[in-house]
Order: sequence, then structure tokens, then C-alpha cells
Amino acid sequence: MPLKAQTYTHPTAGIDGTYVGDCMVNTCSGTYYDNGGAGSNYSNNISSYYRVFCPETPGTCMTATFTSFDVQNDCSKDYLTIGNGATQNSTTIAIPGVTTVVAGQNRICGTPTVPFSATATSASGCLVMRFTSNATSNAPGWAATLSCSTCAIGPVDTDPNDCINAIEVCTDLPVTGVESGPGLVSESCLGCTAGGENYSTWYYFCFETSGTFAFTIDPVTNTDDYDFALYGPDVSCGGLGTPVRCSYAATTGNTGLKFSVADVSETVIGNGWVDTLHVDAGECYYLMINHWTPPVTGYTVDWELTDGATFVDCDLLPVTITSFTGEAYDNNTIAMQWETATELNNDYFEIKRSSDGVTFEPLMQVDGQIRSTTKTTYFAVDTHPFDGTNFYALSQVDINGKSTHLETIAVDMQYSSGMGVMQVYNLSGQLLIEENIYRNQIALMLESLQLQTGVYVYRYVQPNGILESGKFNID
Repeated sequence: MPLKAQTYTHPTAGIDGTYVGDCMVNTCSGTYYDNGGAGSNYSNNISSYYRVFCPETPGTCMTATFTSFDVQNDCSKDYLTIGNGATQNSTTIAIPGVTTVVAGQNRICGTPTVPFSATATSASGCLVMRFTSNATSNAPGWAATLSCSTCAIGPVDTDPNDCINAIEVCTDLPVTGVESGPGLVSESCLGCTAGGENYSTWYYFCFETSGTFAFTIDPVTNTDDYDFALYGPDVSCGGLGTPVRCSYAATTGNTGLKFSVADVSETVIGNGWVDTLHVDAGECYYLMINHWTPPVTGYTVDWELTDGATFVDCDLLPVTITSFTGEAYDNNTIAMQWETATELNNDYFEIKRSSDGVTFEPLMQVDGQIRSTTKTTYFAVDTHPFDGTNFYALSQVDINGKSTHLETIAVDMQYSSGMGVMQVYNLSGQLLIEENIYRNQIALMLESLQLQTGVYVYRYVQPNGILESGKFNID
């Protein structure tokens, strides 16, 4: 869900001994201030802490437009850098007439003419804001407006940088990956994951049989720093919770889960390895692999399944459905029933309805069993079907958001041809009109009423006792 325009301030400390001071933010609006906010000076002794802003809209890049800027007039003491990317070592952006090159960085200090802007041009579409101040003096700081603009190189909403687009793992064969950025959703910032994602890829897998799970992340460039967070079992992208295994160690080379390791989570002071995980048949997990800093050259993940553990074959359907039927009843409703033999990772069922079998609209959702190996029967009732043929399309939706169409049925409904009593009231409850009409005459009668402008209520009671009511306007 897109964030509303918010106010963001610069951090004055890092998370878990790192320089990243806050979780990554995905937004296309808001105001960014120094740590003093709109009314106070920034603090002294801010030691190069940073935060990252990334777009929330596909095909866009972040822009920060500074409407005020006032820091100490010495770019070796107090200064802001704007990185073109998603982490601390991203290349700093040069702004003509604003930035000064010191120690190979494009730094902003003093009181440059405002407004001035910086726009990301990296594949991540992100900007990283990093600030340093010394101990001697401070100033009012800055205010910047955050926005997004269309860019050809910006992130897309189908990349596995986000949990919802996780790559499904179906066998224990090694997989390779190269990351372009942190994606369009800020997801992984609980547990040991300092600041969230930088250059990430998400994986999703379920286990057919129980056993022990481990893996090794092997960087293409052995000096690269890779981290990971494993979530589950049976969580959703919108509710991942705290990782069950996690390492954000400031080490390079191989990392992962292995035997003879005692800890299950570690921050930057760890050694890159945490304990293996016992998994049960039917459990599903998400794995986020993160690269801390550019350049990005990729990695290989080697899965290690022991003690009988195996992955679920991705070609297996998440739901095995054995029947889907519907029946029209005299009370002008249609009841539907379906049965499943097995369910795996099944979040809910969705029923869509159509009058022509071509254009379908959502009708209702019914919760699934997540996983089940026994027969399950489901029921649903359409209380206001179309007069005539009703088409119902039944789909299943995984906990990762993937939808699979299961079956479509057609049920004929012939409404009672007997007359009913039509009543029209004003909002004070006063009965204005009462007539005996056929049901198919309701719309025509409402359109032909000669009443004053306002809102009214109608009730239509059929001979079988079924009540239909609603509000309507007279313009």
C-alpha cells in the first residue's frame, strides 16, 4: 500500500553497530529534514549515518528537492552527500553549483542557492542520504521534498526484489542470482536485518518431506558481503514477522546455514553462519538474500537437504479440487459447494461472477486451510444472483499472492414471477408509496417516481418472504 506523505528526519545513530540509521523507506512523497526537524538545528557529532529512500511506483526514480539548506560552511566538517543507489557506498551525485568535491565525494555544505534537486539514475531508483557533523558548531540544516519521476531504468514490479515476486525453488539444484536493488516494498527490517534491504532477491519454497535444511551462499566475487533472512513457516509477504534464521555479519565470502553452529541470528559482529533448521512436511518459507554494497556480481546458492527433507515440486497444484457445484433455490439464492482433496499453502478461495461468461467481477472470498491432506468441503451463497444464467469462476490464492483458476460453473436462476409489495420511505421513516409490482419492474418504478430531490429508501417483499431493500437518489 502506498505511503501517505510523511515527515522523515535524519538519524543520529546506527542500527546494530552499522552506519545505516533507519529502515529503508519506499515512498513517492513526503518531507525530509535534518534530525532537528523543521524548527531546530541539527546535532553535533553525527558520524556519517545514512538512510535510504526508494520509489514505491514501478518505472520511477526518487527525486529530492531541497527548499532550504544551511550547514556549517566547511565541507570537511559538516556536510551531506547524496548517493545514487541503495546503500552507503553508492556513488555520490554531483550537483553543479552546489556540491564540492572533497576526498573523492560530492559534498553539500554551507548555504547553496535553493531550490536544488538530486534524482537517482540507478536501476534501484533509490537515493541514499548520508550526513556528517563535527563537535564544534551546527546550523538550521535542511528541508527537502521527496517525489518520484518516470525513468527508463527504474525498478519494475515483477522483479524478485520484493517478496510478492519471490522465485519458487522446486529442486535442490543450485540457483544463481544477481540483484538490481531493494524493490518497491520495504519488507525486511526486523530481527538482525539492519536497515532492511540493499540489493536483494527473494526465494520461496515448501517442503514435501520432513528433515534438516541448510544452504550456502557462495559469492562470485569472494570479497563480497552477502547477508540473508529466512522467514516462516507459513507466513505471508504482508506478515513475515521476525526471521527464524538471520545473518547480517560484516564478513565476506561464503555465508548461510550449517551444522555445528549454535546461534540462529547474528548482527554485524557475527561470523556469517547460523544453525541449520528442522523442517516439517508441508511447511513453506521465504528466503531474502541481500548484498550490502555495490558493485554487484552475483552468487550461487547451494541447498543442503538432509535427514529426508525434500522440496515440493512446483508443478504440483496448490489445491486438488474434486467437485464444484451450484444450485438455485426458491428463495432466489444460489448455493455453491466445492470439495478439495489436498491443499498446500492455500490462503483463500475467490469466487467471481458473470452474466455472460466473459466479464467477471469479484463476488466473495472464503478462507482456505493453508495445508490439508484430507477432504474439505466449502459452501458459499449468492444472495442476489442475476435473473438468468449466472457464471461462477472459482480460484485459489496462495499465501504469496499467486492466483490459480480452478473451475467455472453456470447456474440458471429464474426469479419468482409473482408480484411483491414495493414500499418507498423518506429518511424519516415515513411511508410515501406502496404498490404491488413484479420484481423486474423495480428499476422502472424508481426511475419514474415524482418526488422531491433527496435520498429515499425502498423495500420490496416477495411472496416467498425474501426482502430486497436499498437507498436511491432523486436529483
